[in-house]
Amino acid sequence: MVRTLAERFADQFLLLYLINDVSKRTPFIPVTKIQKLVFISEREMLRSSEKGFNYYFIKLLYGPFSQDLENDLNNLVQSEIVDIEPTGWGVKIRPTRKSRNILGDFDELIERNKAFIQKIKDTNRRFGILGFKRLLKAVHHMQSPMHKYRKGKRPPSIASLSLRTPLLKPIPEETASKTFSMTPKEIATLEIYFDTEAYESLIKASRSAREKPLLGSKEVF
Repeated sequence: MVRTLAERFADQFLLLYLINDVSKRTPFIPVTKIQKLVFISEREMLRSSEKGFNYYFIKLLYGPFSQDLENDLNNLVQSEIVDIEPTGWGVKIRPTRKSRNILGDFDELIERNKAFIQKIKDTNRRFGILGFKRLLKAVHHMQSPMHKYRKGKRPPSIASLSLRTPLLKPIPEETASKTFSMTPKEIATLEIYFDTEAYESLIKASRSAREKPLLGSKEVF
């Protein structure tokens, strides 16, 4: 499923917010943990028919997995918005100063979309501090939004489903009760921030403008 430009930047912005928020709650954030926290956050959004995250998840050995999410994480690393650090327990993620600068520039965007932000914060508060095994167990006991209730029966838990079973898919905008809102200007700005070369060029141009000496009267006239 191909995401639109707006969907891709909504995903990356919400992902960046999730990583920054959970980093305040725990110093160790494995990549696999991010996959689970995003899955739970998107699942909660879909329960209210809200279109925030736009990831498609399937079940793999360690629970819900999204290839688009993995690609977005790699993009954040390549753009130096987050760092990854190999450890004896896998790879952990750490937000950089650049990530905090980006979020600080989008206060209005965050406020306008506070319903989505709140679901991410609630997810991180409940599940972000859990160790990976406890988090995986909690996720495995959940039900997939794609498996509906049948009369007199509960839907199967994620643990009981076969590997590669679809677990979650984004909803169309026309059926959503609320959609993550971005202006064209915000999308264009995020496109620069998420592109390393464009961002560095912007910073250099801004620094050059600040450092350029003012013209004296002789130069002006």
